[in-house]
Amino acid sequence: MLACDQCFLCGIQLDRETRRRYQAIDKMQALIQNRCIVTPLGYQLLQNLPASSRREPICIPCVNWKRRLESAANQRRKTYLQVSLILFY
Repeated sequence: MLACDQCFLCGIQLDRETRRRYQAIDKMQALIQNRCIVTPLGYQLLQNLPASSRREPICIPCVNWKRRLESAANQRRKTYLQVSLILFY
C-alpha cells in the first residue's frame, strides 16, 4: 500500500490508515457510461481518460456508491455522478 493516494472518483486523500479498494479505470468508465447521466464536467473528464486496465484506488464511500449503481434496483434509470466528484474536478 502506498503512503498516500487519492481516490480516483472523489479525490479524497487516502493515507496509510484509510481503507480503500482498487478498480480498473476501464471498468469504472464503462459503469459511468452505462449508469450515469452525461454532464460537461466530471463525466466528460472521466470518459476522456485513456482506457486502461490499470487499477486506481477508490475510497470506501465511493465503493459503496459504485455498488449502489450496480444494484438491480438501479438498473432501470441513470443517475448523476456524486457531487463530491464534480467539486473535486
